[in-house]
Amino acid sequence: VMHDSREDSSAFLSQFGIELAGVFDSQVAHTMMLEQQALRPFQISLNELLKMVLRLENEKEASLGQRMKKDPNVWPEPSSFKVFLFSTAELDAS
Repeated sequence: VMHDSREDSSAFLSQFGIELAGVFDSQVAHTMMLEQQALRPFQISLNELLKMVLRLENEKEASLGQRMKKDPNVWPEPSSFKVFLFSTAELDAS
């Protein structure tokens, strides 16, 4: 499960030759939901989607924002799957 996986997918393919498959993209699901309701699709952030559809707050959003303010280089170099694991670690499936 990813949200708006276009850039991540492109990076994996161009940098590592990895083509993602079997990915559920919540941005695509949101677009399809709007189209089924005859509404115009629009880009939505993961946090806004969580609030709108599931009425959930992403408690980890603030901690990531704080880390980025303290250290603008908080993102690791894209030399391995660490980038993917780091970015998905903010999503708590439980």
